[in-house]
Amino acid sequence: LYYDFAAKTVRGESNRYILGSPSSRFAGFGMKVKRSLFTFNIFQGVRMCKKIILIIILCLLSNIFAFAEDKVEWPQDIYKEATDLTSRGEFEKAEAIFQKFLEKYATSSLILYVKYDFGTNYLLWGKLDQAMKVFEELLATNIDIKDLVYERMADVYIEQKNYDKVLECYQKGNSAIAGGSDRIFYGIANIYLIQKKYSEAKKQIQLLKSKFQKS
Repeated sequence: LYYDFAAKTVRGESNRYILGSPSSRFAGFGMKVKRSLFTFNIFQGVRMCKKIILIIILCLLSNIFAFAEDKVEWPQDIYKEATDLTSRGEFEKAEAIFQKFLEKYATSSLILYVKYDFGTNYLLWGKLDQAMKVFEELLATNIDIKDLVYERMADVYIEQKNYDKVLECYQKGNSAIAGGSDRIFYGIANIYLIQKKYSEAKKQIQLLKSKFQKS
């Protein structure tokens, strides 16, 4: 869904890929119309709208933690402050709170989710190396949202235009969750579009429609 939303908000720029939309190209005084099945600006659209999705995820996790039982006292107000700072783009302030949080509540059963948010803060901040380091450390744990971790790693590689690595992360993410993820199948399709592998992209869309008819 966020890919469709992104497509509608993209303005200007060439190299656009939106499912099912024709694109027009003007040359000199004559107009030549070149139809394409896919046009979508992966860099502007995905970057902007994935930030929206990531912020929504942060808010959801924050609400979940508010009702979670934990043996270690859990300062929900401090955690919410950190995620709110991230959502407002105040990444440096959020980083400082997350770091103190991770040190003080290291034995909490919820700390891995906070670390995920910590890595997401780096990702949204544009500090890709730090984000990747956090996500790689999470994969070495027993965290139960590895599909999301792989998705965030894919986001890092998207920023770096390393599409082979993006696909590798997406495939691992699908393997980490029973039946796979509709978001990941859609993400794979879009990467195939960027690589101009249209037949592969079509297969992914067909697979997405058959596996997730209610999505």
